[in-house]
Amino acid sequence: HTLQVYAFFFLSEYSLQGEYQRKLYKELMESYNRLERPVLNDSAPIVVELGLTLLQIIDVDEKNQVLITNAWLQLGWTDIYLSWNPDNYPGVQTLRFPSNQIWTPDILLYNRYWTHSYIYIILFAWSILKSTCYIDVRWFPFDIQKCDLKFGSWTHNGWLLDLQMQAVDISTYIPNGEWDLVGVPGKRNELYYECCKEPYPDVTFTVTMRRRTLYYGLNLLIPCVLISGLALLVFLLPADSGEKISLGITVLLSLTVFMLLVAEIMPATSDSVPLIAQYFASTMMIVGLSVVVTVLILQFHHHDPQGGKMPRWVSENSNVSFSKLQIGEKICSFQKGVFAMMPDKNNLGFPKEPFSENFIKCQCPYYYAISNIAFDAVCNLAVFSLPKERIDSEQLKRVVSNLSLTSVYISDMRCTW
Repeated sequence: HTLQVYAFFFLSEYSLQGEYQRKLYKELMESYNRLERPVLNDSAPIVVELGLTLLQIIDVDEKNQVLITNAWLQLGWTDIYLSWNPDNYPGVQTLRFPSNQIWTPDILLYNRYWTHSYIYIILFAWSILKSTCYIDVRWFPFDIQKCDLKFGSWTHNGWLLDLQMQAVDISTYIPNGEWDLVGVPGKRNELYYECCKEPYPDVTFTVTMRRRTLYYGLNLLIPCVLISGLALLVFLLPADSGEKISLGITVLLSLTVFMLLVAEIMPATSDSVPLIAQYFASTMMIVGLSVVVTVLILQFHHHDPQGGKMPRWVSENSNVSFSKLQIGEKICSFQKGVFAMMPDKNNLGFPKEPFSENFIKCQCPYYYAISNIAFDAVCNLAVFSLPKERIDSEQLKRVVSNLSLTSVYISDMRCTW
């Protein structure tokens, strides 16, 4: 019997509460205007508190620069027109109203990514937020992105609606496979425009994310470095091998494919070029030059000696550039051998010091001709007679050998011997 009595009082209380709720709801809605701000003084602003619960980062679209998140919005304010005396309505502590029957602040996401040409304003307690976000891809894939979620009133200024910020709740956040959530700091701002003297408050939550690099490191960075290293092997292959050109072109095409993969991910903007794209471009240029150099090497290697003659200007410049140094070295070597056997400088008919200076000048590659004194000295030394007691057979052989080589070099330069 005791249990039946308790059950009777419990059910009767809830039945009376339901009756009082219906009565209270009817009385409140009779004179309620959902278009009127619920304030006693029309000149006073209504305070609205905005909070955010971030549930998940669904996607970061780098190409379109869009952030898609799953979040809860908490809006709290005091409606003076929805108040009652609890003594007159026993057991009624809370009431629930549909959002289309009461006044609600027109809070919306300012930087929302609109997919239609028209604008509609509606308040969601839970929503998929699709916001614009500037993506800086310079340090891809080691980048950190910061995307703003800017909330504010669309029709009310700061004198009518005072928007305040609450702390962000990330306790129920679901991790993303590509991005790590660093934090979601918030800030309240007040902006003034030239057209109006009223302030326009907004609450901005900055979603800070760090990209996970494991996927891109294994599938993009490591293959690129290995392929770039293969370009060096082109120069290690022998010239007779037919794979030098094939290897260079294969490496070049592989780098082109990886660069296309990066271009598909990155936004088509010139504000910031990814460093990895710059690396691919520079590596492709180097590999391309290596292919050109390899072609030239193979051309010289397989060149027919009986083929076409070298152009006259190339032949003359090459002879002058390479022969002037060789002639100087041979003549100066010849000079040292002759001076070792020279009996007396007066018997030669020219001073020894100027003779030595002119031959030293032959070693300098900036002199394109040997002085006349040096040539006369060579001719005179070729015909003068040395005393027998000073003649050494080995020295004489070196003198004759150097003199013969000198005559050959001078003949190649079309000089008169």
